[in-house]
Amino acid sequence: MIGILTFHHVYNYGALLQAYGLQTYIASLGYDVTILNVRPFHRSIRPRSRFSRVFDTVKDKVWPIESKKEAANSFDAFRNKWLQLSQPYDSLKKALRNETAIESLVVGSDQVWNPKYGKKALDTYFLRDAPAEIRKIGYAACAGSKTAPIAKLHRYKRFVEQFHAIGVRDEFTKEIIQSITNLPVNMVVDPSLLIDWDFVSEHARPIQVPGEYIFYYGRTNAGERALEQLEKAYHLPVVSPGMEGDHNTDSKYESMESVGPLEWVNLLKNSSMVVTRSFHGLMFALKLNKPVIVAPANQISLDRLEDACRRFEIKDCLLDIGSDGKDGPKKINRINFQKARAIMDNELIKSRRYLDESLMKDE
Repeated sequence: MIGILTFHHVYNYGALLQAYGLQTYIASLGYDVTILNVRPFHRSIRPRSRFSRVFDTVKDKVWPIESKKEAANSFDAFRNKWLQLSQPYDSLKKALRNETAIESLVVGSDQVWNPKYGKKALDTYFLRDAPAEIRKIGYAACAGSKTAPIAKLHRYKRFVEQFHAIGVRDEFTKEIIQSITNLPVNMVVDPSLLIDWDFVSEHARPIQVPGEYIFYYGRTNAGERALEQLEKAYHLPVVSPGMEGDHNTDSKYESMESVGPLEWVNLLKNSSMVVTRSFHGLMFALKLNKPVIVAPANQISLDRLEDACRRFEIKDCLLDIGSDGKDGPKKINRINFQKARAIMDNELIKSRRYLDESLMKDE
């Protein structure tokens, strides 16, 4: 059996969908697969800041308790129906003690090697407690940003070098891991690109939306300004599912705070164009051939988004952090989808080959 360790437990569309993508692709190769239900850190439906107590009342007005509960329920329902989860465990050591059929562990995708999630998370995702006989594979792991505290990652050198294969999704993560080990480090695509998503139309619950609309996911100042220009140019309404960290809700948007992951994919799939600060928002826009503007929130997120845009040669769709958004209507149509698709198809061949070969036992 193949075990997966990833961010399956958070309330984030991209995290759950990439977990489903990796699970589904590995299963398609004929393996039994389970996502180990280990949760080395906790992230709530809306993260608390140091100002939370002051602003809790205000935030509950703009994102009511009922909506939070509905959103949490939609994520939990997706997890229960679509993810092959093991029993919950409070550590990897306990999980492997009980899940004795697991012969290989795949770590990734997402920011599993980002030090900001703490020592327990790094211990888990670098497989510190995994026995030597288990085959260890990294797939599309990410260290978060170019400025990740590398010293914290170097402490895991001994465990990195026990991996049978290492695959990462960003050039900066590749450089960081190469500074730790001499093992080969492969560039692979995010698992959301490994599978087709045609099935969501049949399984997503119907949601009343305008016939044509702009899909806006992950709010930023640059994104807001670009939206204003797009609305003027195309006269389209905005549909905006909530993202972690989105504390402001504007009544001019069709706010979709409680949709589940499949509904999120369907909303993006049926939109006319996409504005996002999300890495997975960008991945799904590319996968589903949607005109897209990428509006990063800060330098840390810019590292991940810029890396992806460079890789697929779509840098024209990337806004500067402080952009006034005036060139939004021009940027939205600058993606050469034929070229981006050709690059994606080539990267998919390499990524699938990497995963196929990594999972095969040595003769």
